[in-house]
Amino acid sequence: MLNVANMKNKIINKLINILLITSIIIISYYVLSFAYRVINSRADLNQAHEKYDQPDADNNQSIESLENEVIGYLEIPAVDLESAVLLGNPGDGLASALNEGVTFDPSGSMPNEAGVVVLAGHREMAFKKLEDIQVGDQITLNITGQIYHYQVTDTKVIEDDQVDEVFWETDGQGISLYTCYPFGFGTKITNRYVVKAEIIES
Repeated sequence: MLNVANMKNKIINKLINILLITSIIIISYYVLSFAYRVINSRADLNQAHEKYDQPDADNNQSIESLENEVIGYLEIPAVDLESAVLLGNPGDGLASALNEGVTFDPSGSMPNEAGVVVLAGHREMAFKKLEDIQVGDQITLNITGQIYHYQVTDTKVIEDDQVDEVFWETDGQGISLYTCYPFGFGTKITNRYVVKAEIIES
């Protein structure tokens, strides 16, 4: 009986060790992946400033050929948000660009046209700060050297299928920033969070 008990204890201890090692590997993977994305995001932001803050930046550059590349940057001083903007590819659900940072959805309008510019981002990365944004806060968008200024008019939690809340109608120019909800790393995604803003000058 003693030998059987000892064997059971050894098996239990081995299983516990395996679970601990597996947990450490999984946690390490997510931490390293997150760190890699943060480093890449910072490098992309530096690239955006170097390329599009220059006085001779090409303000009329077409972005259609810049898929998954940095096309500018986004700033929201009130919540200390600054991020590079990459051009997304609807063919992969914007996934490639989203893994790098804030993503310009080409399904929306161009910033120099009437309609709504749509930017998507991960809730645990740059767009985590959207939870603190308030109506009246200002948003600056630099796309290929052309600068646009917006003022937040609304924030809301929406259902996943409420596409009209992201691609809302306007006779002027607006912008939507949207991400998964609720905020917080590892929490179950139940909704989407959208910030709406209207242009005030460009």
